[in-house]
Amino acid sequence: MIRVRMFNDLYKIEGAFPRDFVNYLKCEFTMLYDYLGNGERFENFQLSESQTIIILEELKERNDILKHQWDVEYLEEISVKDVTVERIGINLEFDIQLYYYVKRC
Repeated sequence: MIRVRMFNDLYKIEGAFPRDFVNYLKCEFTMLYDYLGNGERFENFQLSESQTIIILEELKERNDILKHQWDVEYLEEISVKDVTVERIGINLEFDIQLYYYVKRC
């Protein structure tokens, strides 16, 4: 499980995940900055703990998250070029925490 709180965290996963997926997450992070930012510089913007983007690395992690169905706000499958990703929104108090799982063929 990898937690992304700052944009620079995404550079750490380059090479470990498909490039198109990493680029997709960079766009997602930028949209969160546009929505949640309070005037701080982009490179200083940090997601709160409950807004952290979480990348699930193992199928077991994904299955554990989905066991608690009452917390699942949505589960959608998206295609990012040649990569299929599950985007899971978990209801966490007053926020939706985003989880991502890259489906392996």
